[in-house]
Amino acid sequence: MKKIITFSSLLILGSCSSLPFFNDTDSSPTQSPESDYVDLQVKIHSTYSLFKALNAGIITQEEYDELKKNILDL
Repeated sequence: MKKIITFSSLLILGSCSSLPFFNDTDSSPTQSPESDYVDLQVKIHSTYSLFKALNAGIITQEEYDELKKNILDL
């Protein structure tokens, strides 16, 4: 049951690209340090969630690598 919930939440988060903390296209070059810190924390948390999904066997290594690359390139 945990695997299904985790995988579902990953799919939902992956499809919600219009959320402000996932959409980095409208960021100004003069971003505040607090904003940079929040962005970094979101990326770290997302990467950790992916790692847990990989360890649980929900996603494959290839999916993990691709999703992690997408998260860190945001």
